[in-house]
Amino acid sequence: MVATNAREVLKKENELLDELVRTASAFAQKAGGAEAHIFKAWVQELRGHREANDDLIGMDDAGFDRELNKEIKVLEGLRNAITGKSDIDEYWRSNIGEDIDISKKLL
Repeated sequence: MVATNAREVLKKENELLDELVRTASAFAQKAGGAEAHIFKAWVQELRGHREANDDLIGMDDAGFDRELNKEIKVLEGLRNAITGKSDIDEYWRSNIGEDIDISKKLL
């Protein structure tokens, strides 16, 4: 079941993502070399999140539920594939775990 405010939360997140895209784009325009590639990658990443949000926002409840559950399963698979004990392993497991928790709150 989709949370009653899920679409509104995603719309607000899109406002934030739009601001971040503008900022990252401005940095990319001023940068050169590897630095420009890094900022352009951020722009692409942020736009991807926004597009995914737009897709969910436009779906009926059944589609929203189905697609978000698919995303959660992918995230769980990614998190479970990280088996190391290093700081970076812990960081990514935690980061992906937070994404899973947030996604579940939208259901």
